[in-house]
Amino acid sequence: MKKTCKFLRRRTSRAIRKRRGDAELLALGRQFDAALAELLSLQIRDADAIGGVEAFLACMEPIERAILAIPADSMAGVAVKARVAAHVVSNYWDVPLDRLDMDARAFRILVEAVCSVAGASLPFPLGPGMAGLC
Repeated sequence: MKKTCKFLRRRTSRAIRKRRGDAELLALGRQFDAALAELLSLQIRDADAIGGVEAFLACMEPIERAILAIPADSMAGVAVKARVAAHVVSNYWDVPLDRLDMDARAFRILVEAVCSVAGASLPFPLGPGMAGLC
């Protein structure tokens, strides 16, 4: 009986929780996408400007942190969070899936599945032979 009560309380608290919607998260996602486009442009314009790229990445960090801190209430919100997480550890897509450690492989498969279900792309182009689920 004790387990049932605990389950019902948890279920009720989830039902009562107000859904805010993901307006703020989706707006931050658009800012993130714009920053990614600018980053790609910077990398194309001056491939040797590592300092400039690193400085730009540092400027993106507050947006990334805000996205990761806000709870998602929809699949679109979860996709925004997954794309940011993929960007943060984009090196997981630099090698074939079968050469990754189990934790990196699990993370990459999860992010690709979320993006696939949400109809979202990864936040970077995949190199030849690196195509995953998305």
